[in-house]
Amino acid sequence: MFFLNGKLWLYYRETRQTPGSLETRIYLTTSGDGVHWSSPFEVLFARGDEALLMSPAVIHQEGTFHMWTVDRVANEIQVMRRESPDGRKWYAPVQCTLIGLQGREPWHLDVIREEDRLSALLVSLKTPPDWRLHYAYSLDEGITWNVDGFLLEPAYEFEEASQYRATLLKTGSNPHTYRIWYSAGNRRQMFSIAHQAMSRANGKLEPVFDTAEENLGPAAVSVNREQRVANGNYPCDR
Repeated sequence: MFFLNGKLWLYYRETRQTPGSLETRIYLTTSGDGVHWSSPFEVLFARGDEALLMSPAVIHQEGTFHMWTVDRVANEIQVMRRESPDGRKWYAPVQCTLIGLQGREPWHLDVIREEDRLSALLVSLKTPPDWRLHYAYSLDEGITWNVDGFLLEPAYEFEEASQYRATLLKTGSNPHTYRIWYSAGNRRQMFSIAHQAMSRANGKLEPVFDTAEENLGPAAVSVNREQRVANGNYPCDR
């Protein structure tokens, strides 16, 4: 979801299991107040074994919309990129290159534009439920992505089984600071939403202490670098 021309733009995915086939659609809806939303407009459709269109991440830059999805291509899971002049009609996808993601498949992603790059939170999978988070960045408009190692070690019981879909919000540029929210699951199949303050230095995202935790709201579990290190866990792979 993003804000453009006085409106919130929300893209979401719908799947339908029809007799003998899987159908997947991506819809667009807009709102001027976050309460009243337009009728959904179908922008993409896929059917059959290749019908994934997972995790649509959309940004708008200089009059062009850019979308990334996770799709099945030749029986492999890949990140695909599309462009659109109006956010409704999309051109044919281009397969992205992921550098550094070895032995794992992409699963979900969230993309933001920064002054010097595109940044993303990427979820990878080896075998369920081994979902883990990574920071990734692109210097060529989202065609090639450089993927770091695991972003956060599972320091807490609520995330011991998996770290799943995440959202990235930039809060400052000098230094580069962020907030992330991510879903996580434990071995009892209980799921939570966690918040983490982050900072980027030398191309790496790392946890930092957050001084504004009281403003996060009651639905968030907040963790920070000091807590992770105190528990014998490190903020990311070294």
